[in-house]
Amino acid sequence: MNLKIIIYWEQDSWGGTDTQLLNLLQAWPNKNDEILLLSNKSNGGLIRIKKELSTLPFLKIMTINSFSFNELRMCLQKKIGRCGNILNKFLYFFQPVIFLANFIQLSIIFKKLKKYDVLISNNGAYPGAWGCIAALFSSKLNGIKVAVMIVHHKATTPAIFMNLFEQYVDRMVSNYCNAVIAVSDATKRTLISNRKFIEENLKIKVIHNGTKSYNSHTSFHKSSKINIGVIGRIEEYKGIEDLLYALSILQIKYIDKLIINVIGSGEKKEIEHLQNFVKQLRIENKINFCGYLENDDPIFFEIDITYIGTRTFEGFGLTAIEAMSRGSYVIATRVGSMPELFKAHKVHFVEPNDSLQISEEIMKIMDEIEGGCVLRDPYLPKTYTREYMSGQYRDFLIQNLIWSNSACEL
Repeated sequence: MNLKIIIYWEQDSWGGTDTQLLNLLQAWPNKNDEILLLSNKSNGGLIRIKKELSTLPFLKIMTINSFSFNELRMCLQKKIGRCGNILNKFLYFFQPVIFLANFIQLSIIFKKLKKYDVLISNNGAYPGAWGCIAALFSSKLNGIKVAVMIVHHKATTPAIFMNLFEQYVDRMVSNYCNAVIAVSDATKRTLISNRKFIEENLKIKVIHNGTKSYNSHTSFHKSSKINIGVIGRIEEYKGIEDLLYALSILQIKYIDKLIINVIGSGEKKEIEHLQNFVKQLRIENKINFCGYLENDDPIFFEIDITYIGTRTFEGFGLTAIEAMSRGSYVIATRVGSMPELFKAHKVHFVEPNDSLQISEEIMKIMDEIEGGCVLRDPYLPKTYTREYMSGQYRDFLIQNLIWSNSACEL
């Protein structure tokens, strides 16, 4: 069976969501399927991966000026700065009206795309991008048989002043969405506990993210310095400050042998704060802010220890499995999905905000690899490969399409 799929994807910046989508499509098992990627024009993640996506012959890309609440807020913020933040507070109370306008806009678009069988709404958190939820309703009402939504992060509790509206939307999701795909059991639990979704009414399937396998690559520690890598968007909740302080309290013999590479772009305010914090700690010669680098940059294979210091919730530790696949040690906080996905002997777990514990784990690993020893072999279980993930997605879509066709016949 060849599938005709629309992936609706709305976000502003880049991050793990676009990395997962790229892996999903690059490893897609049936090249005879037709896939249309429908996205907002200002999607930073699409801008980042568009060149690689354009090489896939079964994929078409279409961008729109979305009327979604998230998109309008972002436009106001970019165009009129501080005044935009003030206007956004008023815009919040018009969210139901904006959602209706977005639903009408997408209904007009989906009416022209009736040849497609399946919609995948690619959302970050939940409710996350409101356009992704509007896409579920408008697609089903315009002839698309199966609509599923991916949730990559956690579900938040309903906003105080929008409680009734959000509860109504949740009921509509249960009615119109065939299934939700959560990237981890931790994410699934938040959907049930924070939004009161009932599995009897809404299927919630857990499919873990997958990545490219580097198992054929043997990793050696070549440099005289041990390289700690921080990879991803630079944001306060990522806990980079905790690592910097951990470095400053290490014994001198360890500090002299270390270098930290912060790889990624992000919030300007947070980057400036970290740079000032580095100066206060007097460790400027130990920290490199590398900016955004492509995944195949050689620096990734020189990383000995990958640090993931998320302070709040981690939907899925994609950076961790990428690191293990390259042969890197991993230090990660015990939050969200991390403990359930990675065994303790593969990840060195620490508590959030605990710089002392981070420093102890760094010293423990450095003692293991002292003197240029061979690092552990690259390790990636089959269930975390992108080929396995893509196969799981396609099989699940076919199951839902069969169930939908059977229900229509009844």
